[in-house]
Amino acid sequence: MREISIFDGGVDALDAQIAALNEEVFDESRKLFVLYLGNLDPVSGESWCSDCNQALPVLKKNAQALLGENDVLISCGVGEKEQWKNNPENEFRVRKKLTAVPTLVELKTERILVEEDCSDKHLVPMMFKGEQ
Repeated sequence: MREISIFDGGVDALDAQIAALNEEVFDESRKLFVLYLGNLDPVSGESWCSDCNQALPVLKKNAQALLGENDVLISCGVGEKEQWKNNPENEFRVRKKLTAVPTLVELKTERILVEEDCSDKHLVPMMFKGEQ
């Protein structure tokens, strides 16, 4: 599994990364996931979002165990707390239709986990296996 982190540049940086990944030659079975979360504090390494901090260990453990070497997990920050909380104009809310963080999306599918589902020890493996 390849991990990519985007915490600067917003939706445009994410879209550019996804476009670049889609241009790569790869097996059609490759899965692309985007994990949206509150930006990380550079000192502590933790998100301002407590639900994100609770979900990250479950998500990372399952991603490492279940995703193949060609699969990709992009972690994307939605901004600092004041940029996200109670801000209906946040670009991720507007352009990606996000309602909450954390949110895990499998691109090119309808599969999505939101908030507490991202730390569910049963739903997360199902998501990465494509069983949801």
